[in-house]
Amino acid sequence: MIQRLNAQQTRQFILDLFPRGVCDLRIPEALDQNVVAETCALLAGTDVGISLGWFGDEKLDTRGILVGFLARDPLTGLKHGMEHIWWVDPAHRGRESFRLMEAFEEACKQAGCTRVTFGASCYVNYEKMLKMYRRRGYREFQVSMSKQL
Repeated sequence: MIQRLNAQQTRQFILDLFPRGVCDLRIPEALDQNVVAETCALLAGTDVGISLGWFGDEKLDTRGILVGFLARDPLTGLKHGMEHIWWVDPAHRGRESFRLMEAFEEACKQAGCTRVTFGASCYVNYEKMLKMYRRRGYREFQVSMSKQL
C-alpha cells in the first residue's frame, strides 16, 4: 500500500529507516540523519512537496519512501516533478518497488507537471541505476558536475 505522508510522518519515516540505509549514498561528506529528516519533512509540509510511503500488509512493514517536489522550470515555466529521495528496502526491490515511482509520476501528472526527473548518484550503482531508468523510459536531461571547495 502506498500512502501520502505528512511532514511529521515523513520525518519519523526517515529517522526510522536511516539505520536501514535510507540515505546510503556513499557521498564523500557524512550524512546527518536529522538534516535529511528535516529537509524531507519541510518538503512534505508544503504545497509543492510530495512524500509517499510504501507499506506491506501491516503498517509497521515499511518498505520504501519517495520524497520529491514540484517546481517551475526556470527556462520554460512548465511544471516539473523532481525526485529528492527514493529508497526501497533491499528485501523489496524489484518490479513491485516501481509502484513508488509510478505513484510519484501520477501525483506529478495530476499536479500539472509535463516532466518528471529522477537522480542517479555516481556514488551508488550508477550504471545499474541509469540502465534501470532507461528501461522505464527516462533519458538524460541534464548532467550535474560538482567540485569540492
